[in-house]
Amino acid sequence: MDQPSSLFNASEPAAHLVVGATGGLGAALVRQLRGRGLSVLTTARRGVQADIELDLEDDASIVAAGQALQPRLADVPLRSVFICSGLLHADQVRPERRIEALESAAFERVMRVNALGPLLLLAQLKGLLARDQITQVAAISARVGSISDNRLGGWYSYRCSKAALNMGLQTLGVEMQRTHPHCALTVFHPGTTDTALSTPFQRGVSADKLFTPERAARQFLDVVRGREQQAGVQFLAWDGRVVEW
Repeated sequence: MDQPSSLFNASEPAAHLVVGATGGLGAALVRQLRGRGLSVLTTARRGVQADIELDLEDDASIVAAGQALQPRLADVPLRSVFICSGLLHADQVRPERRIEALESAAFERVMRVNALGPLLLLAQLKGLLARDQITQVAAISARVGSISDNRLGGWYSYRCSKAALNMGLQTLGVEMQRTHPHCALTVFHPGTTDTALSTPFQRGVSADKLFTPERAARQFLDVVRGREQQAGVQFLAWDGRVVEW
């Protein structure tokens, strides 16, 4: 069998999917991928802002997104999926400092957006990923989703949702070994990125550790590119260091 070709070879037909393409980091990632001459498909909650409309809180929307992608990938292989969506705070959703602050509706919404929704989407995308070529599935997680690295406590919903996402990607990685032997799955901790998600929580973050979306996206791509020949699952930080599960 010939050696699978490089993931980011712009001279070969290939498609790359960015989920959550209108967020700060997602939008920067789209710009950088297209700047490399790559063909990029995008999703967002509002279809007018992206190629495919996708609401991770809605099962029907997830199924419809998978169906909408099929004709777009009829003549070009899907080589990578970047999941950049996420929820930390919103109306009626705030990180909990104490367990007494837990609320069922907020917990379920954060879990849905950060863990269940992405996994349901990957169930739709698995059959669309190229099987005989190098492929990547990469998702934005967070160091606070590390069970062994939890020293500060708090943020129950967010921590639980990211830990669930991490386990889901680990489990998918086992399955992909049988069906997509050249697929690398990357769970990525981007550090603190200067986006709407982190704005209320930037106090105390030093200037050299508050990354612009462009820098965070570049670091994300660097980590993913470094794993082209490394099938399986890893949890990596923005600087390429391994994060404990």
